[in-house]
Amino acid sequence: MDNELVQRARWGDLKGQNWAGLVRLSFETDEGPATTGNDATENTEAKPAYRPMTGRDIKSRDEQVKDNRSFVESRGGRYVYTYEEPDTSAWKRKRVRLPNGEIGYRVVRPVFEGALEDLKRGITPNGERLDGLIVYDIDRLTRDNRHLEDAIEVVQNFGRPIIDITVWRPKGDQAQDGSP
Repeated sequence: MDNELVQRARWGDLKGQNWAGLVRLSFETDEGPATTGNDATENTEAKPAYRPMTGRDIKSRDEQVKDNRSFVESRGGRYVYTYEEPDTSAWKRKRVRLPNGEIGYRVVRPVFEGALEDLKRGITPNGERLDGLIVYDIDRLTRDNRHLEDAIEVVQNFGRPIIDITVWRPKGDQAQDGSP
């Protein structure tokens, strides 16, 4: 398979290419006092609040889309689709029945798996040509080794690039948490 798309993406040349973004927000239980609409009183106990872990771990959905789109368009590409994974963990395993009938534990991410299948075929759900997949940060792509291997297979065997824009951060820029 021709790896021209992968090589061009490696150098940041996305001219004439169509890209889709994968955005994921993690929702976790807030261990602190409950927030808006769930305030505790003397006679009630505060319930844990579910909220997106933005600010502490990653940008919001809209910020991820904006940054992905800006990155692609600034390098001559077209941003044609967004795969959204709201309230999806990339590492929590669920009990599932395996093809051989045994019970196993796997990370279940149908949107991620669908995005990889679309990337293999080279077409988005809205019918646009698809050349590559972009994520804001590698942990938005995967935290599970099986899924990482699936993503690597798409790049190596199908010649379709997957890029993480945080690796393109110019030297001197600081990540959200202040780390280099």
